[in-house]
Amino acid sequence: MKRDNRNEGFLNFAFICFLIFILIFSFYNIYVVAPKNSEKETFEENIETEDVEKGDVETTVTNTTPTEKVQEILISSCIVKHESSEDRDYNMSLACSKIDGLVLQPNQEFNWFEIVGEASKENGYKKAPVIINKKSAMGYGGGICQVATAVYNLIYQVDIVPTELHHHSLQSSYAAKGMDATVAWSNKEKNRKNFVFINTKDYPIKIKIHEENGNVVAELYQISE
Repeated sequence: MKRDNRNEGFLNFAFICFLIFILIFSFYNIYVVAPKNSEKETFEENIETEDVEKGDVETTVTNTTPTEKVQEILISSCIVKHESSEDRDYNMSLACSKIDGLVLQPNQEFNWFEIVGEASKENGYKKAPVIINKKSAMGYGGGICQVATAVYNLIYQVDIVPTELHHHSLQSSYAAKGMDATVAWSNKEKNRKNFVFINTKDYPIKIKIHEENGNVVAELYQISE
């Protein structure tokens, strides 16, 4: 009986194709689909590097926060007492609000008219008793000299000498002789009575001041870090 060479040749060809398919499939799984160890390690290293970089950003932000707290050390204080009126109390409170919390760096100047301004109706002040030409009269801003006197007494206690200081033409009832400070606005600069001093300390100073029941309560602090 003769063998069918055509069928045998077809079977051999099919078997060879099957073997080639198996080889190709195995090669694809091993070298194409599965990442090489070096590639896998590189991928993992990239993830760790990204985490480290993100951590550096957070550390930088954290480091911008001061680690030491600013300290305020009380170095002088005073209370300037005087019988007052509602409008006078209002004027003192308004003037105090311009100064309260003010920080002066070393060699920085305190200038009353630059900080508090003119005691005028336009600036919100009311009429109250003032001293004009050695006489008592009504004028806008009555009472603000009590605030200026309080600030003067604060710096006097720590040996800061004003570069400009004026006293009332009449003896003040709320301060000892020579311990009062008056301020008076004039359109002519040469006629103004200003109150000016420079922080001659080697550290910043801070003024806390407020009106309380007709009294001016003031404190001076040294700021240190």
